Amino acid sequence: MISLSWIIWLIAVLILNIVFMNFIIAVISESYEKVMQKLVAQSYKVKANMIVERELLLTPQNEVERRFYFPEYIILRRPIETNEGDSGILKKRC
Repeated sequence: MISLSWIIWLIAVLILNIVFMNFIIAVISESYEKVMQKLVAQSYKVKANMIVERELLLTPQNEVERRFYFPEYIILRRPIETNEGDSGILKKRC
């Protein structure tokens, strides 16, 4: 009788440990997901703050300096699209 109660107790403890570990993993996953959702917004906020700081520090004295530090255009870069057999040769777009 005593050995049966120890076996039942051991099984109950093991099952409870598994349930609690599952609960802890679920809570940590939810927290991680919330952090990852805010990551992109936070990175844009940091970039915007850096731009504002740059503009405040580089106050232009005249129009030439203003155009040098704050151009009226933006340069965008993207990778070249190539097929596997092209070996990096550029193609004209039609």
